[in-house]
Amino acid sequence: MKKILAFLAVIVSMSLFLSACDFELFLTSDYRKFDNLYNKIQDGKNISKEEVFDILGYPHCYFSNDDENWQYYTYDNKESFEENLFRADANEWVYECWKYQDPADPYRLNISFDEEGKVTDASFEVIPGG
Repeated sequence: MKKILAFLAVIVSMSLFLSACDFELFLTSDYRKFDNLYNKIQDGKNISKEEVFDILGYPHCYFSNDDENWQYYTYDNKESFEENLFRADANEWVYECWKYQDPADPYRLNISFDEEGKVTDASFEVIPGG
């Protein structure tokens, strides 16, 4: 009986520990990087496209607003993707990751840039219907 109670006490204490740490231990490394960069942007840090690229690498996709015509680039065409990535009109980069290892929990980081390549805005949120 004492062994059963001790086992239950361990289970209860572990569940309390895990709920108290909000599963921070289980966050993916991509989520941590995205969240860290997003918080820097929200704090007003002046970040360039090159810095974003150095921290996060290639975006999942990006949008270019050339003469009011939105172009959507994905990594499917690697040459065109890399060639246009740092153009002044490639002004929105999109990154995607999972918060935990569970693919049912996808997040998207959208980063907007001005013509000089500086971050102007960012959003980091759950992908609806993920």
